[in-house]
Amino acid sequence: RKWAAKMSASAARIKGSNYVVWFEQQYLEKLIAAKFDLLDEVRALETGADFPASLSIGIGVGGRTLTQTEEYADAALDLALGRGGDQAVVKRNIKIEYYGGKLQTVEKSNKGKSRIVGHALKQLIEQSAKTFIMGHRYPDMDSFGAALGIMRLCTLSEKEPFIVIDDFNDSLQTIFKQAKESENYRFISSEKALSAAEPEDLLIVVDTHRPSMVQCKELLNVCERKVVIDHHRKVEEFIENPVLAYMESYASSTSELIAEILQYMTTKKVLMKLEAEALLAGITVDTNGFTVKTGVRTFEAAAWLRRQGADPTEVKRFFQEDFYNIRLKAASLSGAQIY
Repeated sequence: RKWAAKMSASAARIKGSNYVVWFEQQYLEKLIAAKFDLLDEVRALETGADFPASLSIGIGVGGRTLTQTEEYADAALDLALGRGGDQAVVKRNIKIEYYGGKLQTVEKSNKGKSRIVGHALKQLIEQSAKTFIMGHRYPDMDSFGAALGIMRLCTLSEKEPFIVIDDFNDSLQTIFKQAKESENYRFISSEKALSAAEPEDLLIVVDTHRPSMVQCKELLNVCERKVVIDHHRKVEEFIENPVLAYMESYASSTSELIAEILQYMTTKKVLMKLEAEALLAGITVDTNGFTVKTGVRTFEAAAWLRRQGADPTEVKRFFQEDFYNIRLKAASLSGAQIY
C-alpha cells in the first residue's frame, strides 16, 4: 500500500494475497528504470519461513479500453507465475518485458497436484477414441521418455496411443531402435497423424508449450482437446486453450512430472523396463547427472523408477559415445588455448 501511495495509485485487495493496483502510465517508466526494486524489498523481508517472501506482478498497459488493459495485466500475471514467480511482467499489446526472477524456483513438497492431474488425464484418455502424443521437434531423451510414459498411461486405460515423431537427434538412436524393435509402441509420422486425426481425438504435448516448437504444428489445429505437460518457464507463445495444462517450472524435467503422475495410477508395477529407463534417462539428461535443478522429488521419482526396473547401467549406455567422437574431443582439447 505504501508502494501504491507513492504513485497516487488505487490499491484494492481482492482475496488473500491478491491485489489490483491502478496507476497512471507516467509512473511505469520510473518503475522500469528502478527495475522494480519492490521485488528486492519484499525478498529482503524476514518471514521466519524456510524460503523468502516474493511478489509476482503482472502489468497491462496500452489497451484500447480499461477492460483490455486489465486482460493484459491478467495475462502478464499468468506469465509471471508460470515462470516461477518473484518477477514483474509488463504486457504492452503484443510486446512483453520481464523484470526480476532472481529467486530460485521453490520446489513444492505437496504432491497433491500431480495426483489430481493424473486422474484428470486418465479420464480424458478414457473418453477419447484415439490419443496422439507429441514432443518438440528433434526430441531429446526427456521428450522421448515422457512420451513413452504417457503411452504406458494410455495402455493402462486400455487405449491404443500413437507417438508422433519424424526426425530425432543422434542421442536417441539406441533407445529409439530398442523401442521400435520391441513392437510395443506405435510411432507414426506427422503426415500419417494428420490423416488419422479427428477433432474429438486427444493430443498430449510433452516437454514444450510453444506451438512453433512442436513436432507437428498442424495437429494442434485438428485436435480440439489438447493437454500440455512441461517443466520449462512459461513464455508468451503458448498453446491456446488446453483442456489440461500441467506446467511446473520447479521440476527438473518432464520425465519427473510423468513419473509422479504414474505413481498414483496403481500400486503394482506399471512400467516396462525400457519405459522406466527412458524416464530415468530423461531426468538424468535434464539434471546433468543429478547435479542441476535437482530437488528431493527428483530423487524420489528416480527411486520409484529404479523399483520399476530401470537399470542405471543401461541408462548410462544410452549416452555412450562412439570411439571416434571421444578421440575427436580429445584432439580438440589438446589443441585448446586459454586466453
